[in-house]
Amino acid sequence: MYEFTYRFYEKKNQLKSGVNVRQSNKKEEYIVKNFPCQDPILTEIKHSLYEDRMDGIQIGEIEARFLQFLIKTHGVRSIVEIGTLYGFSTLAMAQALPENGKIYSLDLSPKHHEKAHFFLQKSPHWPRIELLTGDAKQSLSGLEEKGPFDLVFIDADKSSYLHYLDWAEQHTRTGSLIIGDNTLLFDTLWGGDRGIEVSPQSQKVMTEFNRRLADQQNYNSVLIPTAEGLTVGIRN
Repeated sequence: MYEFTYRFYEKKNQLKSGVNVRQSNKKEEYIVKNFPCQDPILTEIKHSLYEDRMDGIQIGEIEARFLQFLIKTHGVRSIVEIGTLYGFSTLAMAQALPENGKIYSLDLSPKHHEKAHFFLQKSPHWPRIELLTGDAKQSLSGLEEKGPFDLVFIDADKSSYLHYLDWAEQHTRTGSLIIGDNTLLFDTLWGGDRGIEVSPQSQKVMTEFNRRLADQQNYNSVLIPTAEGLTVGIRN
């Protein structure tokens, strides 16, 4: 992931003590059991995230399965993912791509990409994956000649969501998908209280991100009430 803008994430000792922002429940357990998104490498990644107390900031199996569904139903061949972490979502999406598909996954952290590379290079889907490490703005600039892209998945620093959305709109086309995770911002956008402190700037950015994707002149869109909120827009 990129530099975290939440004060919650800035308190790294909270993550080390086992704080998990994704709370499981019986309903989600039932869904995951019956509609799994699993293979041995995905399981390895999940265990590693858990051991490093990072599992709370990775998408869950329900979101991963839904992304796979969208990739299959929309005939997606090219993906840009902003925010790799250990590669769970990267591999899940790569699994749904056709043989000639490609996913470019960006992350600021060399440590995260080292972890992701360790796991992903063992997968038969590795040829479809390209990991890019460093500042997102520079990495995105280097990808522009490979566009337009069929899907841009944004799951990185929340203060930059509008910048990533600007880039996605410039490098996708009619029918392309633009998807953002964490778009309920720990329930703070609708007045929920999960005890997680979020900066006013992050709330402002995410409110505008959702507003833009909700514009029916530009998108056919929906905000899905997953554990953290998943906003999906199809470009008109």
